[in-house]
Amino acid sequence: MKFGHDLAKVIGVSDPEWAPFFIRYKLLKKYIKEIPVTNSKDIKENEHLNKEQSAQLAQSKPEIAFFRVLRAELDKSSRFFKTAEQVLEIRRERIAEAL
Repeated sequence: MKFGHDLAKVIGVSDPEWAPFFIRYKLLKKYIKEIPVTNSKDIKENEHLNKEQSAQLAQSKPEIAFFRVLRAELDKSSRFFKTAEQVLEIRRERIAEAL
């Protein structure tokens, strides 16, 4: 089964409050499909360029957009995880105090 289907199942059985914090796989996949593919002919034509110039060529607008969205999605999930971790730590401390 495909990863997107597996992820949708996991989201479906997870706490509904967590759903907005999962990484939007379909959106990222859409951005990836918009990135132009570089073939070996393009690489050979640009062999004379230095590394800096080659790096600039490799960053197409769709590629830049993908990495911006990816970064935002990772930040969103990371913030959620850190918050959830803090809440669980507080709960653990309260239980330890009660015992």
